[in-house]
Amino acid sequence: MAEDKKYLAELFGIRVDDVREPGPSIASAKQGADAAASARLGGQCLEEGDFEGAIRHFQTSVEQAGEKDAAFRADLAGVLETADREADALRQYRRLERGSPRPEAAAGIADLYRRSGRFKTAVEELGKGIAANPQDPFLHHKLALTLSEAGHPSGGVAPAIRAIQLDTENAFYSFWLGDLMIRLRRFDEAWRTFARRSNSRPAMITTASGPRSLFGALGAGKMPCSLCRLRAN
Repeated sequence: MAEDKKYLAELFGIRVDDVREPGPSIASAKQGADAAASARLGGQCLEEGDFEGAIRHFQTSVEQAGEKDAAFRADLAGVLETADREADALRQYRRLERGSPRPEAAAGIADLYRRSGRFKTAVEELGKGIAANPQDPFLHHKLALTLSEAGHPSGGVAPAIRAIQLDTENAFYSFWLGDLMIRLRRFDEAWRTFARRSNSRPAMITTASGPRSLFGALGAGKMPCSLCRLRAN
């Protein structure tokens, strides 16, 4: 449940602490006047831990929006996935694929297969998604993550680097790659990844979890000279 709460918080931009345990919600009995209102009620249900109410409101938002706004269907699929209704979530993600393939669909379908251990199928789905949306950094990151979890961490390096190239503002991609390099024991490359991300904010070097892991792996007396210079400043 903790992982589900984190997923919901990231999906709908709310704090993890605001995602309550399952139970009845005040918003569940309300009706949204349009798709946006129904989606807001669905989000309120999630904050109150009411998955069934959230699903109902997001289903209503999809019906109200029709096919003109696929974002509502993507939200519905995400909630269904979190509620462990994988088959229903997969159907919604497949609907998103119709017409012009959407990155949310590829990422969602791949997540469903990855979580069930079907890594080969997940990689294939991400490959199709990237072919249709080559400039989407999240899909490249998902491919790196899936390859790493499938036991091929070295295969995740190239897509992880591509995600950074496509979204240079997202620090998460850089620190994820740095952690991957640590797991691969490619410490020099890990350090360069962390340093490039933090070169304008030296304090990040000593506070980020990735660099701390790097120093622990290197051991005392092997601290990179660049860190020594940063600390000296």
